[in-house]
Formats: sequence, structure tokens, C-alpha cells
Amino acid sequence: MRHRCSEHGSRPFVRARPQRWRYKRRPPLQPVSAAERGVLRTRARADREVVVRRLRQEAGFGLIELLMAMTILNIGILATVAAFNSGIVTLRRSGMISTASVLADKQVELYRSLTYGSIALDSSSIPATTPYTSDEAWSSSQVTTTCTTPLPPECNASRTVTGPDHHNYRIDTYIVDDHPATTYTPPAGSAHASTRALRRVTVVVRDGAKTNTVLARELSTFDCSTALPYGTCPSS
Repeated sequence: MRHRCSEHGSRPFVRARPQRWRYKRRPPLQPVSAAERGVLRTRARADREVVVRRLRQEAGFGLIELLMAMTILNIGILATVAAFNSGIVTLRRSGMISTASVLADKQVELYRSLTYGSIALDSSSIPATTPYTSDEAWSSSQVTTTCTTPLPPECNASRTVTGPDHHNYRIDTYIVDDHPATTYTPPAGSAHASTRALRRVTVVVRDGAKTNTVLARELSTFDCSTALPYGTCPSS
């Protein structure tokens, strides 16, 4: 830089240095606000007193208590109804079993009043379908005979009756010959068969609406001595 006196004064003349070309710098990136990005961010401070006052209010608790009370009451009512329903079903079934047991006893008593040779079933009354044939007491060699018409109850292999509780019951009867071996030692010189002739009577009482449901079962054996002398009982 050169200094020289000016023609019009004593101040030195300063010759400006020629400026060089400089690249214009870009301004730094400014942070973009949330409003400009389209995101609404509110930084308004909540009124704590109002919020606390609202939290301390009891408005609406009555409705919540009512809903809870109704829910508990509903659960209690349903449990009571379920208990009553279970009790009714249990009582009904126990009543049906008791009635079926009485009907089975009455059917067996009919054969106890008969002699050995009269304990038999009419062949025309024996069903050839289930559940009669699927029972464990069924046998293809049942004791049969020809009975009068109408068939008496002791000759009917399967019949439906109405019990005292006004429900229908099916009574199935099975009669087969049984010849168990005897261990009796007769006196010397007396005749005695090696087996004893018995007739096994099985009475099965079923639900009239659901014949596969067995309610009562009773079995009884009848010795040939009810019809013949002991020493002349048939043997096999």
C-alpha cells in the first residue's frame, strides 16, 4: 500500500487493493420448525389446578359402582340358577333310578310266584334288535314257551310301562338255563347229579326316551326244586 499526499489536503491517499473473486458461501441451514413440517406440537402447559380438581371429583363413580354391582349380582344369579339346575337334574335321575328299581323288583317277583317249568318267555316277544341283543345278559338260547294272548308280563321279553312319576320305562327280561357244577357229596347209595339245573333271570330297566340308558338291573336264579323233587332235578 502506498501513501502519498493528496492535492487537496494533508491526509494521505490510500489506494484500494483490488478485490479478488471469492465464492459466496451458503448460509447455514436453519432448523425447520414443527409447524413448517406439518407436525403440530403444542407446548402449552397444563393447568395443574384444574386437572387436580377434576381428578378429585367423584362424578361418574356412581355409574361405575352400579356396573360392578350388576356384574356381581349377575354372577351370583347365574351360579344360583346353575346350582338349582344341577340339583333338579340330580333329583330327577335319582327319582328315575328309584322307580326303575321298584319296577325291576316287581318283575322279578312275578317269577318267584311261578314254578320252575313255567319260568320262560314267549318266543314271539323277544326283540331281534338293539339294545336288547346288545346287552350282556342276552343269549341266543333263551328259555322260550308259548303263552296265551294277550301276553302276561312274565312272558313278555320286552315291554314299555309308565311309572308312578309319569315317565316311560322299558323292561327287558332275559331267561337262560344255567348248570353250575355242584360240590355236594351225597350219602352212600343215593343218586345225585354232578350239576345243578338253575334258571337265571335278568331284568333290565331302561329309560323309555333313551333306551340305551340302563337305570336298574336285577338278577335272580331259580332252582329246579321249585317244580321237581330234589333228587330228580334235570341234569346235564
